Order: sequence, then C-alpha cells, then structure tokens
Amino acid sequence: MNNILSVLENFSLDNADDIAISMAKGRAEVMEVLHKFHREGMTVVLITHFMDEAAQADRILVIEEGELKM
Repeated sequence: MNNILSVLENFSLDNADDIAISMAKGRAEVMEVLHKFHREGMTVVLITHFMDEAAQADRILVIEEGELKM
C-alpha cells in the first residue's frame, strides 16, 4: 500500500493546453510505474476500458454484461 501511496503522491501531469494529451501522458506514466512494479515481482491487477493497456497483460479476463468471459 505504501508503494501505491507513494506513486499517487508523486504522480503529476505536465501542464498542457490539450486535456486529451495530458490524459494520454498520465496513462502512459501510470502504465510505466505498473510495469516497473511487475518487473520487481509485484502482482499487478489492472482494471481498464482501454484494450491497448489490457493487451500488455500476461492474462486478460473480460466481464461482459456482468459475466466473466475468458
């Protein structure tokens, strides 16, 4: 939990005129940190609507209309 709190405390978005660019940059920063945790041996569970993020996972579970699909 301390690692997560540390990430949240140190997480920041650069000021940008385009909010979409800021959000994409923020997502990339979060994914980078999650990859670092995984490389260090931590189990990472990611819940996302973005398939490009899901595609980076070792395993993917999909919930569709309240049912688990594999």
